[in-house]
Amino acid sequence: MTRPPGEVATLSEVADVVAAQRLSLAEAALEAMRAEIPRYAALADEALLADVVAHVTEAIDALSVSLAHGRPVTDEDVAFVRPHAARRARQGMPLVDFMHALRIAHRLM
Repeated sequence: MTRPPGEVATLSEVADVVAAQRLSLAEAALEAMRAEIPRYAALADEALLADVVAHVTEAIDALSVSLAHGRPVTDEDVAFVRPHAARRARQGMPLVDFMHALRIAHRLM
């Protein structure tokens, strides 16, 4: 969509763009995590890598919903983080690396 100079997108329009690019954003986040975090670079398990992409996709979805409704993200919106964090801990992922990965995902969103 082309806009006249000075016209800005609505939050709903931004939400639509973010939602439409959710998988490519999640895959870009995984790529950045693997480039910046040695433990993520060492991951070889395809199921685990897919779980990381799923986690980031859920975060993107939470952002999209928040933007579409013009409201802050709620605790309920991000409740999905807890099981992902628990899985990473059981898999031996250090908290510092998990938190770094979250910051990367947020940066790319």
